[in-house]
Amino acid sequence: MKQAFVIANRKARELGLVISSNVCSTDCLLDPADYPHILFVHCSENVLYKPITMDINGNIRCVRLSCPKIS
Repeated sequence: MKQAFVIANRKARELGLVISSNVCSTDCLLDPADYPHILFVHCSENVLYKPITMDINGNIRCVRLSCPKIS
């Protein structure tokens, strides 16, 4: 995933493109500072604005996008 963002960031810079990740990204997976030419969005705390997904059977669930706790 990081390599894809490296390539996208480089191409956005080279071509003058405005691109975004279009998914809620957690800072423990990707540091937005490493990709200055990609716009990042973060998930809302409000459950009404959290991303959802539907499986092939029509079941809907909230997408879990959280960092693991390391102690």
